[in-house]
Amino acid sequence: MPLGKYTHICSFEKMRYLTFALLCGAYAFFLILVGTVPSLRAQRIWQKIGDLQQERRLFGALAFSDRHIMVMGGYTAGGQITASSEIIDVDSRRILSAPRMNAPRAESVFLLTRDSNIVAISGVTSGDNVTPLCELYNRTTMTWTVLGRLITGRRQHVACFINAEEILVVGGRDGNITTLNSAEIFNIRTGQSRTIADFPFAINFGQSEISSRNKPLVFAGRSGGSSSSRSPNVYEYDILNNRWLLVSSIQVGVAAPALVKLYDGRLIIAGGTRAEDPNNFSNMAYLEGYPNFQVAAQMSVERHWLAMAQWSADTVMVLGGFANSNNVMASTEWIDLKNSRAYSAPSMTEPRCYFTAVGLPQFNALKQQTKARIVAISGAKINGGSLTPTVEILEETIRQSVPFPSITSVLTETDDCTVFRLRLQASSGAIRAIELGTSANITLQTLTPLPAGNVEVLVRLINPSAPPALTSLRITNDALQTEIVPVSVIFPQRRSTTLSILGTTERLFGDSVVTFVCVTLRLRNSASTEAVFPAAYLSRNVEFSAPPAQFPLRIPAGGESVFRLCYAPSAIGIQRDTLTLTENCAVLRVPLAARGAGETFIGTSRCAALLSLRTIRASSGETTIVADAPFPQPSDGVVHIPVYLATEAPSPAEAPTATLYNGLGTLVGKYSIAEWSVLEKAGIGSAKTVYSGAVQCSTEGLPAGCYRMIIRGSDGAMTNVALIVAH
Repeated sequence: MPLGKYTHICSFEKMRYLTFALLCGAYAFFLILVGTVPSLRAQRIWQKIGDLQQERRLFGALAFSDRHIMVMGGYTAGGQITASSEIIDVDSRRILSAPRMNAPRAESVFLLTRDSNIVAISGVTSGDNVTPLCELYNRTTMTWTVLGRLITGRRQHVACFINAEEILVVGGRDGNITTLNSAEIFNIRTGQSRTIADFPFAINFGQSEISSRNKPLVFAGRSGGSSSSRSPNVYEYDILNNRWLLVSSIQVGVAAPALVKLYDGRLIIAGGTRAEDPNNFSNMAYLEGYPNFQVAAQMSVERHWLAMAQWSADTVMVLGGFANSNNVMASTEWIDLKNSRAYSAPSMTEPRCYFTAVGLPQFNALKQQTKARIVAISGAKINGGSLTPTVEILEETIRQSVPFPSITSVLTETDDCTVFRLRLQASSGAIRAIELGTSANITLQTLTPLPAGNVEVLVRLINPSAPPALTSLRITNDALQTEIVPVSVIFPQRRSTTLSILGTTERLFGDSVVTFVCVTLRLRNSASTEAVFPAAYLSRNVEFSAPPAQFPLRIPAGGESVFRLCYAPSAIGIQRDTLTLTENCAVLRVPLAARGAGETFIGTSRCAALLSLRTIRASSGETTIVADAPFPQPSDGVVHIPVYLATEAPSPAEAPTATLYNGLGTLVGKYSIAEWSVLEKAGIGSAKTVYSGAVQCSTEGLPAGCYRMIIRGSDGAMTNVALIVAH
């Protein structure tokens, strides 16, 4: 008894575990389906757009924009053939009247031109009467215009463009219901048609389209009426030699299959009829291939007079039609092109056959699909019975994962030791926003208007004494995706100041100065490398000046050098200035003071107001101009003003011009700049070639006072310098 009880418990536990395992397996299988079957990834439902003003079957429908579909001709509910047209506006969910064609037509072919106009080619007009007329709908003028006539009027024929002007027309039936093997080429520009080589056999309800190899193909169809022969062969028209070439085949010949030209240019067909009496319809889909079309999928049910449209790059939908039982279906199926399988898709709101489905995909600037839409239009609800005017749509927004562009970066110096120029370039698309990522001691200023593929940014040091760092940026791309992007930026190493003054600067010019005087400073370089100073900078540069002949000033490693300074008093009492020496952005500032005991010159302008101008840099960033301190300052003879020009060009296009203005703003002189020579000048920008020159200005004849010299480059770069004249 205990053994039996124990055995019963064990069996019960086994059943519990087995049930749990089965449930887990079923759930895992469901997850696999959700990941692979398009119809299960999201809940998709067909929605009605509206009703056509005229219900139809065996009509034409083409999208002539990403939101508009033109519906044309076909048989109406009473069996009459109509010339009416209607436009479906998918975005606004409206159906609008459109101009009537010049001739009623059904069992016709409608093609889209390269500029999205529509050509209607032949067709049946009433009873057994066929029209040879071809006409064009101009979407700009919204009118139908007769283009010309075919040599032979046809219905149930096939046609496709073989170039921008010519249409290949093959087979079909004439007014006597005789199936044709004749072929012709119609020119939409001239309205003329010419006979070409006959197709290898008579054909109606076939298919024709340009292949992925850019060749016109004709295939499928039947040779006559019910249960007539149908060939599996696929033929290509050789335009150059006017002949038909057998290039591929399908497993079984079918008539009236649905055909779609895929985004990648390949052709796919599905369904159709192998024979009638009794019905033997196809449940197969075939994808273009050589030497044979390949099986794309086996549908769950055979479908005749179905429709087909592409949903996404890897998915096609087959819709409606009727089965061998003649039952018209509302069901649809996905064809997964990657896995060659068909799966159930959302059913339409109504059963349909002899109808049309149109795909209306939308793509972004990167040619990625952002919306999938299929519109099912009118058709018959019962085979040989009532028609429906309804139009319905299945749609879904596709969220694309946009590959984030790689970013290249280049950092260059400017003539400001606290500012750098950073150039960013995206490998694709555009940069929409830039923010600091991982960084230290810097700020960003974007110079280029965004969005842009190439962006220029100014990088400023917050604290010039602290080291900067930048290893990543927050960048937003075209698809509004934001990522932390690593950047390769190496800031130039700024060595600390190793320059010192030997001795004291107190009473450097003596107790008092009556006239122009020059003195020397002894400078020591304690660094292990030579220090080179291309120029000295004086904050005021009126009473104090530095002779330019001593530049560039070179101080050997661990050595000393002499630096010469001059002073001319402009007033009685103490006068001050600041001397700045800069090398590799290491700065030595020396306060200067001298006591004037007389007035060598008056340091104000003639209108007793100090002149104040600011330097303007070229907005293009191509040229920078720097003027050093004039010497001698003040001057009563010839003054020498060094000028440096940094440019990205291999040589200066035009020498800058120098103009001199007095305190009233009156032009008092124009001067040329002496011959240029190449100079490596620190602090102006290592990415540019630096040229040096000089302005030689004679002050003879100029009244004593303060002047400003403006030096302007050919591209608008400007600088200015004060010039003191004393006699």
